Amino acid sequence: MNIARSARRLLGALVFFFVGLPLSLGGLSILSVQRWAGDPAQIKALVADPRFDAAASSPDLYKLFPEELPLGDAALESKAAVKAAQAAVSPDVLRQTAISAIDRAFAALEGGHASFSVDLGPIKAALDAKAPLAASTYLAEADTPSAALPPGTLPAGSANLPEPRQAELAREALAAALRAQAQALPDSVPVNMPPDMDPVRLEAMRVGMGASGTWMLICAAAVIVASAFLSEDSLRKRLSTLGSRVLLPGSLALILGVLPRLFQPTVFFNAMNVNGLAMSDIPALAEYGRFVMASITGGFLSTGLVATALGAVLGGVGRALPPARTEDEAEDAE
Repeated sequence: MNIARSARRLLGALVFFFVGLPLSLGGLSILSVQRWAGDPAQIKALVADPRFDAAASSPDLYKLFPEELPLGDAALESKAAVKAAQAAVSPDVLRQTAISAIDRAFAALEGGHASFSVDLGPIKAALDAKAPLAASTYLAEADTPSAALPPGTLPAGSANLPEPRQAELAREALAAALRAQAQALPDSVPVNMPPDMDPVRLEAMRVGMGASGTWMLICAAAVIVASAFLSEDSLRKRLSTLGSRVLLPGSLALILGVLPRLFQPTVFFNAMNVNGLAMSDIPALAEYGRFVMASITGGFLSTGLVATALGAVLGGVGRALPPARTEDEAEDAE
C-alpha cells in the first residue's frame, strides 16, 4: 500500500513539474506581456516619463564614452562634449526622435516591410541651430579648449587679440565645426527587420496572445488538478496539494513583477556593467532602467498576485478541512 501510494505521489509530481508547471508558467508569461505586444502607446509611455528626461540630462552620461571623441581633425573631451550635446539636443528632441522611430517600427511590422528608418532630422536641426550654445558650453567646460580646434582654424595673429575676442573667434570656429559635423550626419538611419517577415496585424496578435495564454492556463489547470488527484486520495490533501502547485508558478511570476520594485537602482543595477562601468555609476540612468523594467514586468505582478492568491486560498481551504474518518492516520503520522 505504501509503495503504491509513493508511486502515485511520484507520478503526480512528475506530471506537475514536466507538464503542469511549464504550461502554467507559459500561460502566465504570455498574459503578462500581452499588453506590450503590438501596442506602441505602451512603449511611447517609457520615453514620455520624466525619468527619461533625467537620464538624458544626467551629468554622468560622459562615463559611457571614451575620454576623447573625434571631431574632424580635432579631439573633444568627452565630459565637456556630452554637456555641450545636452545643451544643444534637449530631451524633447530625443523623445520626438524615439516616438517617430517607434511609429515607423510598428508601421513596418504591420506592412511587412524589410526595414524602417530612424529620422535624425530633429537632432540635426537642433545641433545646427544651437551650435553656438554647444560651442560655448564646451569651451567653458573643457580642461584644454584649444584641443577642440584643428590647427589653422583661428586666423593668423589672433593670439595677439584681447582675450574676449580670442574666445569669440574660438566659439565661432567651434560652432562652424559642429555645424559641419551635424550636416554630415545622415538624414535617417535604416534598421533592418527580421528576414522573411510577414505582415503582422497587431490587434490580431494581441487577441491571439490573449487566447493562447488563456488556453495554456486552462490546460495547465486541468493537468495540475489531475496531478493533485493522482498524488492524494482525500479531498483535504488534494486541495492542499493543488494549492501548493498553483502557488509555485504564481510565486515565480510574482517575483518577476516585484523584484524591480524592491531594490534601489544602485543595488539592482550594480551587477550590470559595460566596459567595466557599473550602471550604478550613473544613478539617473539606473533609475530609468529600473522604471523600464518595472513597467515591462508590471503584468507579472498582477498575474502573479492572482495566481498566488488562488493557490493560498486552495491550500488554506485544504488545511482547514477536518481529516476524513476513512483517511489513513498512519500516513498522516509519517
